[in-house]
Amino acid sequence: MPWTTEDAKPCLLLTDTRSGHVSRLADGVESLRLAAAADLLAHAQEILDDPSAPEAELRCAAALLCECLRDALEVAESRGSRLWPPPTTSTPEPAREHTDSGSPAC
Repeated sequence: MPWTTEDAKPCLLLTDTRSGHVSRLADGVESLRLAAAADLLAHAQEILDDPSAPEAELRCAAALLCECLRDALEVAESRGSRLWPPPTTSTPEPAREHTDSGSPAC
C-alpha cells in the first residue's frame, strides 16, 4: 500500500482476495502514482530537450522525478511481495534508507 506508519514503515495489506474494497483502493492509488510518474517523465524529457531551460526548472523536474521514482519503487516492492516470497540468500542485503521530509526534494 502506498502509505507508511508513523515510524515510516510501509503499510501492508493482508488479504486472500484482490476484490475487496481496500485492495481495489490500494490498486487504484498505485495505478495513479505510476500514471503520474509516466506523465512527469514525458514533461521532464521536454525540459531536458530544451537547452535554454532555466536551472530552477531543471532542479524542480529532478526533484519531482526522484519523488516519482521513489513511489514507483514502493509500488514495485509492494506488488512484488504479493507475487512470490523473496529469495533466500546467504548474505544479507544492505538496508535501504528512506527519508521523507514532506518535500519533493531528493
